[in-house]
Amino acid sequence: TIRYQDDPSLLLVDGIADPGGRVQVFCGLAVSLFEAGNNAQSGEMLSKAGEVIEKIEDAEILAPALARLAVAQAKVGKGEEAKQSLKKVEEAMAGLEGLDVRLTALSNVLAAMPAAGINEQTQWVLNQSIELSASTQAYALKVMRQALGLVDRMEEGKGKALAMLQVAAGIEKAFPAGGFAQLHFRIAGFYHQGNYIE
Repeated sequence: TIRYQDDPSLLLVDGIADPGGRVQVFCGLAVSLFEAGNNAQSGEMLSKAGEVIEKIEDAEILAPALARLAVAQAKVGKGEEAKQSLKKVEEAMAGLEGLDVRLTALSNVLAAMPAAGINEQTQWVLNQSIELSASTQAYALKVMRQALGLVDRMEEGKGKALAMLQVAAGIEKAFPAGGFAQLHFRIAGFYHQGNYIE
């Protein structure tokens, strides 16, 4: 067990009342310790983050906390654990109410997925992005840009082309005035390069 005298940075965590903030600090410490070559203490920090998360009952706090944990797990080489954490994010998202809250949580998930190298959740995230992006333009632009970045990481093929069309459709729902020349150019490239879209 790490004691305060061994690691004074834990005093900072102890002074944070917000559980989401505590998870964020623990995860940050875990990554820093891992990068410094201290795998044992890094693992302890992730365990402490998990302990805090287990006590969170508010889905609004839980979803972003799980997303942060997934990012940290991915960065320290715990890919399978990161996948499990992101699956729990999906479950937590189902309990969220309020557009801003759902968009904030989704933004965290989008940020976590590329770092975790997880493709299984891609379709779910794209569907959520498109659904929410049509509701408000302010958050939609940020979310759809992240969704586009997620599509870029998919393997070339028909699936990626269709996902790109999904993103384009979501953007046009939120921003019908136009400004999508670059996106449509990229979609046209899929037609030209591989004839993936029928």
